[in-house]
Amino acid sequence: MPAWTIISPYEKDYARHPMRKSIFQLMKSAYSLLDPPNVPSTIGEGKHIAILEYELSQEKPGHPDLSSLVIHFRLSTQSATHIVVVFCDKQIEDKMQNVRISIPSEVTWATTDIYEFVVARSNFPAGLNSVDECDIARRVWKQVQAECYHKHLLELGGHTGLQPGDSLCSLCYANVLHCDSCQRASCESYECSGYSIFVKRCGRHHKMALCYQCISGQSLLQKYDSCTECELLGWRTCCNTASRFEPHAICPECSSGGMTCLCQKVWTCDFCVASEERNLGVLVLCPRCYRPFCSSCSYIDQCRRCNRVSLCYDCAEETSDVDLEVQQQMPAKLVASCFSCQAKLCDRCMLRPSFCSKCRCLLCPSCKGMCWECRLFERYSEL
Repeated sequence: MPAWTIISPYEKDYARHPMRKSIFQLMKSAYSLLDPPNVPSTIGEGKHIAILEYELSQEKPGHPDLSSLVIHFRLSTQSATHIVVVFCDKQIEDKMQNVRISIPSEVTWATTDIYEFVVARSNFPAGLNSVDECDIARRVWKQVQAECYHKHLLELGGHTGLQPGDSLCSLCYANVLHCDSCQRASCESYECSGYSIFVKRCGRHHKMALCYQCISGQSLLQKYDSCTECELLGWRTCCNTASRFEPHAICPECSSGGMTCLCQKVWTCDFCVASEERNLGVLVLCPRCYRPFCSSCSYIDQCRRCNRVSLCYDCAEETSDVDLEVQQQMPAKLVASCFSCQAKLCDRCMLRPSFCSKCRCLLCPSCKGMCWECRLFERYSEL
């Protein structure tokens, strides 16, 4: 009869077991009903032991059936089982008081997860040790979650060519993320119908991700040494690709301050704000009111060639109040646009214009050489 000690002050290797959270919720509910003074406060407090045990029976050819599934609970100071969860009867039994009660409905999700896991896990041999067993359990549960998610996508009209466990969403072909703790899956795209839960990548380790429930449920602290601790809600991403933070994710302590565009879509960290060279092309300041704007913001214009900016729209309405010093800091008026990308060009830079080599239309430095229409015509002419 296979048995695993999932929760114990002595079995630290099982801390990564996928059923640890579900078993803890079941244990907490059982103790609150049958032994309130000993209700566990946290999953890692070290006062309780939980052992998951199952038995298979071979009554017909093929894979054996699951005939028995129980979970034993006791205090770490006790030598015998105190409380048993009997899955086949949907009962919780207090061995000391000889009392039986039904499993509460609020933890039905936990019993369902545990049962589905054990059924899938019984198809594989036992691990060599606790670390190996945890790795097997995580792979098994991830596959179960992948199959559930794949079925959900098919119900939404997903492409039948993709299989459970594929890394792409069968609806929009964006990445499918699995929470590294509970293994639940979701499409990474917020706009996709397959986006079922909030799953956030770790800011320091892109292969790792956690869902919102696991982040908040584990009460993660701000640390920097492991993926399950270094990424918090509150971390920010500097929009400057030249940021010294890799991959541009910054913890709450370091993200204080910085600069945000008035459109609220672009933020750069303190380090990039202080470095004019690093901040180039990310945020610009109106030369009159000094408010920050992103390079793509509709509230301000910037010359593509010399990078100087005009007044923001609010200040432009008050041009009569602009003093001589501000006028000298301002670029010349933006008087033309690139034919290909519509980037603005100022009148000073128009003294040194760039034109398409074919049709002679006006181009910015990024599009110099040939406009998109001439490139397209030339490409089709070669066919």
